Amino acid sequence: MAYYTIEDPTCEASKMQRAANRLQLQAYLKQYAKMGNTECLNKHAGRVGVEMGISQHRAEQWLLFMHYLHTWLPDFKEHVISKAHLEYQHFQKLTAVLRTIEPLLPEHESIYTVMAKVDAFLVKITTARFEHQALPRPEHLRRQLSDYLIRLNITGSDERDETCTTSAEAFPTHTPGLSGFTWIGPSDQILRLDQSICNLVNRERISRSEAMHRICNENAQTSITLVGFAKTSHDPTPTHIVGAGELAKDQQANLTKLHKHYHSITKTAQQLRDSYVPTAAQCAVVRLRDGTCRYPGCDRDALKCQMDHVINHGAGGWTSAGNLQSLCTEHHNTKTDRRIRTTMNEYGVSTWYFPDGRIAISMPTGILAGIRGNPKAVSTRWGKHTQADDNIKPPINNGIGRWGYTVNHKLKRLTKHLKRKPSFEGAEDIPF
Repeated sequence: MAYYTIEDPTCEASKMQRAANRLQLQAYLKQYAKMGNTECLNKHAGRVGVEMGISQHRAEQWLLFMHYLHTWLPDFKEHVISKAHLEYQHFQKLTAVLRTIEPLLPEHESIYTVMAKVDAFLVKITTARFEHQALPRPEHLRRQLSDYLIRLNITGSDERDETCTTSAEAFPTHTPGLSGFTWIGPSDQILRLDQSICNLVNRERISRSEAMHRICNENAQTSITLVGFAKTSHDPTPTHIVGAGELAKDQQANLTKLHKHYHSITKTAQQLRDSYVPTAAQCAVVRLRDGTCRYPGCDRDALKCQMDHVINHGAGGWTSAGNLQSLCTEHHNTKTDRRIRTTMNEYGVSTWYFPDGRIAISMPTGILAGIRGNPKAVSTRWGKHTQADDNIKPPINNGIGRWGYTVNHKLKRLTKHLKRKPSFEGAEDIPF
């Protein structure tokens, strides 16, 4: 039977968490039922906040989600109450996308038809496919729903649309002498700016803030490479970009002016290489397949991740899509430290084995999820491997390893946060 780790019937902690989730859902559904159609949401949220001991903003977020469940999402409502596997952060992220549907809905589309499709889609993406499958992170659900709406042609990417809200503004921070800056705009434009900043940081060895200043005020020049997915080599216009997600039609049109180089996905996925460093095409396929860091529960974008050999290259692991996965620096270090062990099949489904015997299945979530790699990639270059090859000895430092840390270590790091030097992106991958 397929289930998420939080639905494991043998885990007492999972049972307690699900019971708490179900009680919360039922409590806020009752609070929503008390609110009449003409009652002020702000006023009711304030009263709920006082009664429940939470902020008015949090109460309003709960009530908005209850509105969508009760009004538009009957199947999803029944699903989340019976499963009780999702919690506030999941609902908050979903609400942020759901509230954009009506103002962005094309004139010829029916809100009833669209919401019925969304209802079925939400049930699908929150239903486990394997035993011990890791629960999707809130940000992952947000991305999936957002990409789905783009495929339904519900998008705010066109700045000519009066319903689209774009903004750029500075704001103060808690640190004296420092301010922040936010820019909300079309995802492809934001991605290109971010990539340009990263390239300038790596090239000039400067901070991100200095790089952004040079680009905006000194016309600093840099070149970037975007990794995308196109359906055919005859018209290689990307419909999906790593780091930006699904592209609306106007965004696709903007990219037609850029130089493009096409690689066959199926051929690249089948490649077996002896050398350690994967090709740019192999990295692209793996990132498009994975979507995010493959550690259970991590939603770091694959674009910001390193390439990891599941079977260590030194232990005979192939450099092939079937033996490569995207891992953020923290979780790459965790695997390298041997604090956790993982295996992967040719479809990119990763199984993680924790020291206490627990298991978690991590599914690829990118646009190429389900693509098959070379079956030989799950074995070694010499056909077999030993425990010594896999390097499964316990981590050093009493199980903490080189990169693990205790509570005291964490607190010491936090005290040094303001004194740290700017970090530079694009460091070489760990050789495992």
